[in-house]
Amino acid sequence: MNSKDRRKADRYDSALEVQVRFLPDGTPIKGSGVEIGPNGMRVLTSIPLVEASYIHITFQEASNNTHCEGRVVWTQRNETVSGYESGVDIQRWGGGVPETNIGRVAPNARPKKDRRSKPR
Repeated sequence: MNSKDRRKADRYDSALEVQVRFLPDGTPIKGSGVEIGPNGMRVLTSIPLVEASYIHITFQEASNNTHCEGRVVWTQRNETVSGYESGVDIQRWGGGVPETNIGRVAPNARPKKDRRSKPR
């Protein structure tokens, strides 16, 4: 892990289809999970996710019921595509992938540097 990266663990350059649901029983929202790591990820959606809300994320392409739960830390309009991006602090993993081997969610993904230039 790069010493200039403020994250607790590596994230992987990926783009996986996900369904996001606000806990405890919200309607699913389609999106993409990118920069996935054991402690967090960035989620792209067509509508903004509410900061400080708890969400359940299901990986659509995972045959082993991989999912996670976390808290939305920040949300902003995405400048490059139509929609929004949100940072999610992952608090619990479930399904067939243990959090220590999250690279298996996206096996062809490579570790990605922290794209942030300064603290939020």
